[in-house]
Amino acid sequence: MQAKLTLALALAALATACGHATDAAQLESARKPQDKVFSRDSRPVDGDLAELRIVATAGKKFKVTLRTAFFDRRGGKAVDETKVILDQATCTFAAPITCKRDLRPVDGGLTEVILAPSDDGRFDATVHTAIFDRRAGKELEHTEDLASGLKAAK
Repeated sequence: MQAKLTLALALAALATACGHATDAAQLESARKPQDKVFSRDSRPVDGDLAELRIVATAGKKFKVTLRTAFFDRRGGKAVDETKVILDQATCTFAAPITCKRDLRPVDGGLTEVILAPSDDGRFDATVHTAIFDRRAGKELEHTEDLASGLKAAK
């Protein structure tokens, strides 16, 4: 009888421990920001794929990458490239979504990726760069389109 009671208590402790481990894992995953993916795929109709990904890295920083893919008809092959647009960035996920890294105070530059929502619920992505040109004595800025018509992945 005592062996059955000991076995029952051991199984109950094991079940409780497993439940607490699962709860702790769920809480930990809830604390980690999830990757954000915005994409447009028009390849089936002779278009291209554009996929902007915001990935959480260590220390509450983010990496922003842009993947593009298309079929090069002249070369007769598929082209699939992923470029790192921004690394070690801080991001805000309110509209518009912005990720930036500003090194201007230490002779660096500003790089900022902006995802602006459009009226149809899609996003247009641009990258803004700025640097202080010591020779010219002024700040130089440039904004470039990365991708348009991106949908947020669910």
